[in-house]
Amino acid sequence: QNLTKTAKSLMNETDIDIDFITEKSVSKLTKSIVEGEWEFVLDHFYNKNIISVSEHVLEKILTQIALEMIELRDVEVAKAILRETETMQRCKDKNKMRRLEALAGMPKLTGEMLMSLYVDEKDSGKLDKDEKSNDNAMKGASMEEIREKVTKMKLKRRKAIAEYVQSALRSVKPNVLMNLLGDAF
Repeated sequence: QNLTKTAKSLMNETDIDIDFITEKSVSKLTKSIVEGEWEFVLDHFYNKNIISVSEHVLEKILTQIALEMIELRDVEVAKAILRETETMQRCKDKNKMRRLEALAGMPKLTGEMLMSLYVDEKDSGKLDKDEKSNDNAMKGASMEEIREKVTKMKLKRRKAIAEYVQSALRSVKPNVLMNLLGDAF
């Protein structure tokens, strides 16, 4: 119903965050995450400031953006995300933060470093036999093969983040706010 100012006013007056959006908005948001449209995603969480999600969800999103900026060698943006966002300053995993900053500071990324961007230490123990043997085979691979593997891993992480965000948000019918306002009157 495009009543964003009304929603913000209600949130401010009641001290209750609205952490649900329409089903159409949820699908557009998850699609944007999968496609890597990070400007839209960040705008949705930070600039519009209607949706509130946990710090953990924001940390996952910002970490992914930083990883992709490091991969693209847009180091200044990656460092800004890591150092200047409140979410990343409160990040509990300081080892991951140091690792990301170290990777951002390197003048050139080798294939092995590129692969390590998208493999978490926590996830590496969960790899099945095929993925482990595939990783061993990638050691002698060309840079093009490594980039292809990295792209697959990146898409897999984006899909996982999109699913995580989708489960963190509740979708409601568009007229619910109007009904609530009508009931209030």
